[in-house]
Amino acid sequence: MTDFTVLNGEKMKNIQITGLLTDKQSELVQECLSWQNTLYDYSLRFLEKTYGRKHVYRDMDDTNNYEALIERLHEVFLQYRKLEQWTMEDVGIPLEATEAILLPLILKFEDYKKVLKETAKWTDEEKAEYKEKNRRAWYRHKAVPHRQKTEYITLHQGVIVKAPNQLYIPDFGDIQTVENIQELTTSEIKAVKIKYQDDNKASILIEYTDQP
Repeated sequence: MTDFTVLNGEKMKNIQITGLLTDKQSELVQECLSWQNTLYDYSLRFLEKTYGRKHVYRDMDDTNNYEALIERLHEVFLQYRKLEQWTMEDVGIPLEATEAILLPLILKFEDYKKVLKETAKWTDEEKAEYKEKNRRAWYRHKAVPHRQKTEYITLHQGVIVKAPNQLYIPDFGDIQTVENIQELTTSEIKAVKIKYQDDNKASILIEYTDQP
């Protein structure tokens, strides 16, 4: 069944299919999702340490240049992993897939930062009262939660329909599909979202537009 979504202001068609993974592909997908969770938590801790309660009035990097902050988060994650460069083989996450994790995180933290600037103005009595009532410190008020599980691996480039029941996804290789996707050979694939299921299967959401 074909539905519609909007991606970057452009109306997309989307279709949900089932991919049949090899043992190796299943391992890659599961490891990627696990490392995405680690990337999220480590990046959030970095944002809290750099711009959080001890630096309430320190402005975040140019908020109109999210790419620069995402690159900084890449750098600190590589340092944490003791790696020199970002490759799927070493890091376990396609570099392209990190934007779907980090950009929403940055936007959420920006909103939290606004709240934090207000709660920092509370009196000591108000902070103590909040802690007693909520059993958490004042600076955790509307904080971005840790340990959020990512369900999808999101990619935008290089996805190709190679056969009626075969989809090529960079870093994961050729994936056999239950459904016939021959109709997509004349379409421009804008994004795929991979969600792991049991028994070496993946739910794959394909967002695409028809070629002019």
